[in-house]
Amino acid sequence: MDIGLLLLRIGFGGALALQGRAKLTRTGRVGTAEFFGAMGFAPAGPLAVVAGLTELGTGLLFVVGAGMPLAAAGAAGVLVSAAAVSWRNGYWNTSGGAEYALVSLVAAAALAFTGAGAISVDGALDHARWGAGPATVAIAVGVATALPLLVRRARTLAAGRTSSSVPAAA
Repeated sequence: MDIGLLLLRIGFGGALALQGRAKLTRTGRVGTAEFFGAMGFAPAGPLAVVAGLTELGTGLLFVVGAGMPLAAAGAAGVLVSAAAVSWRNGYWNTSGGAEYALVSLVAAAALAFTGAGAISVDGALDHARWGAGPATVAIAVGVATALPLLVRRARTLAAGRTSSSVPAAA
């Protein structure tokens, strides 16, 4: 079981960390900010950096198996937002849909509930399994952090204020 959790953490956490790192490069920040602006998220530039840092940080926490509730909360916030934006394209990722975000959200929640396993930082600290209470709170906190952004985005879209022209990052 611990090897399976290790593989899941490395695969999922590694993918999340790489996505975050890509968002933090100069061209990644600019491209992500332009996309966020076109999708109605404001302020797009700072939110692109926050999304990148969150994905990078939570991805690394998953990889090493440290603080699974914290990692799950961060991932849930980013992934709920991504799923909400991409849902208009349906489920399948090949159509720009919510498939990746939803499957990743389930992986984050599963790791919050199962814990990182013995082959992890949490395991070494005798926190291989945090329990259902912290996992539930973590997922709820992650979803709650996404809601204000999604409400603000909905208001921006309703007012017709989107921008795909975002100042270039320094």
